[in-house]
Amino acid sequence: MSKDLIIKFVTGRCVLFALSVILSVAALFLVVPATRAAVVQYGGYFFALSTTMLFLAWLAVAFLREHFSGSWKIASISLACAATVIGSYVIFVHADFGYKIAMDDYVLANTARNMHEDRQVLTDVNLLLDHAGKQVAANTVIDKRLWLYPLYVSILHDCLGYSVFNSFLLNGILGGLLFLLAYAFGCLLSGAPAGFLTVLLFAGLPLVSQIASGGGMELLGLVLLIVVMLGAIAYLKQPSRLGEGVLVLATVLLAYTRYELALFIAPVALIVLLGWLRSGQIQLSWATILAPLLLVAYGLHILDYLSQPSAWELTRGAETAFSWQYLITNFSHALAFFFAWDGDLANSPMLSVCGLIGLVAFPLVFKYRVAGQRFLDFRPVDLCLIVFAPFLILQFVLILGFHASRLDSPFVSRYSLLFYWLLTLSSVVLMTHFARQFKSVWCYAIISSTCFVLFYTMSVNANPPYSRENFVVNEDRWLGAFADEVAPSALWIDRYLLTHTMREESSLGLNACLRSSDSILGLVDDGVYEEIVYVERLLLNGQAYVPESLQARAMRDRFQMEILAERSFRPYHLTRICRLVSLRGSVDE
Repeated sequence: MSKDLIIKFVTGRCVLFALSVILSVAALFLVVPATRAAVVQYGGYFFALSTTMLFLAWLAVAFLREHFSGSWKIASISLACAATVIGSYVIFVHADFGYKIAMDDYVLANTARNMHEDRQVLTDVNLLLDHAGKQVAANTVIDKRLWLYPLYVSILHDCLGYSVFNSFLLNGILGGLLFLLAYAFGCLLSGAPAGFLTVLLFAGLPLVSQIASGGGMELLGLVLLIVVMLGAIAYLKQPSRLGEGVLVLATVLLAYTRYELALFIAPVALIVLLGWLRSGQIQLSWATILAPLLLVAYGLHILDYLSQPSAWELTRGAETAFSWQYLITNFSHALAFFFAWDGDLANSPMLSVCGLIGLVAFPLVFKYRVAGQRFLDFRPVDLCLIVFAPFLILQFVLILGFHASRLDSPFVSRYSLLFYWLLTLSSVVLMTHFARQFKSVWCYAIISSTCFVLFYTMSVNANPPYSRENFVVNEDRWLGAFADEVAPSALWIDRYLLTHTMREESSLGLNACLRSSDSILGLVDDGVYEEIVYVERLLLNGQAYVPESLQARAMRDRFQMEILAERSFRPYHLTRICRLVSLRGSVDE
């Protein structure tokens, strides 16, 4: 191809990329709010699915054409499998599979159910029976959370049939994949010893066991981040349009996982520019041209989210979602979390100490590591580290600046996962530096990590703090088990409706029940429901338990109830399951 044709070809792609950006920006700012919600609801599934399919197609072609070679030896595959099995055993041998974060996990599960049944990004708040006896959604919302994780759960529903366990199955698969990728990254840093150390350090973090056995989206975000970083290394090693396409599409998927992960579009853009400089030409793959259009649904959802102040769910006393004051306050809570040794938090004090030492020493170690090399001649893995590390720190600072990011809370600790990945890499880089002088460092590091896993991590995983203190989830498990003892077509009256929807149970809120109290028991007489079951929550007041809210008091005043079961899940609180039997009197106006 002549020079003129090459210039014409590249210029044409640049024009198409510019046009793609313009169309995407226009869509964000010209689409009215009502249409934004419709695009997300009806198109969000297909945006994320098409991006996934394109990524898998690009990845397959890239491996077949460029990256799959005879360098994959049986020994290296065996070591990778061994590392994956070891890491998976550590996090799953005591795993308590179940929802860990009340409401967050429930919403994701309900969204996945809708994506499975209707291909819509929608969350059913509660279900009721229609005149034909069919269960239909009575209230629906488009949740603020992004939907890549629910999409993958919905695909499992498609393949295996609907089951709440599919959320945990997906995270279990991601847990094994995490250690395979971590081993690969460690090997790129300094061979098989570094790969095994990377796996042991990360498996020694109880937080990984918590997340990998739960129903949240954090693990998917970490796995995709490592995929992006490995894609960046492969691209820098051999810059090409295929490699660039894999990298860019993986980044789009990462953005669809959590809001703040779109931050990593910036380091990927830098990696692409470095690839162009290393190859001496502008590649600009078709995936890069399509990327802005693929992100339209993400952008519309973010704009819709930012326009709703209530979506931030500000805690009591918080006036804004982000603040420098929160950063200062939350930093002290972060230190308490990272360096706690009592086993009451899902942290790894050994990784915290080694990682922070490695992070502080990182500039000096890295300077020694690349001594005498031009920037563009750095090893691809070194370029990847130097580009991504500042953004991992920035992402952690952003997290600490959020009003609800006190990491020493068992339910907030999950936000530290990506920073722990940086601490792991910092530790391995530091060991790599010492191993240049003392070859036995790898042996001592691996033995020390193994001892820590055996004598600390296994103990914490066997008695997880998040299961001991997660009163809402423990209560829901009890309700779910008791559901088998009530009529299959019972109507549940409860303050929390999402869990009933997830189990495909008809449910109604307290206010709605009180508004229709004159006729609701008639639904049993008419045969619509076999019985009406009420979940009553009470607080200890002196020597007696009293309803926890005004609505709960009104329910007791209005209905005659039969107690079916009761149990306390935390001090001074009692949960009762009651059957509504008859009316007591009129509702106070």
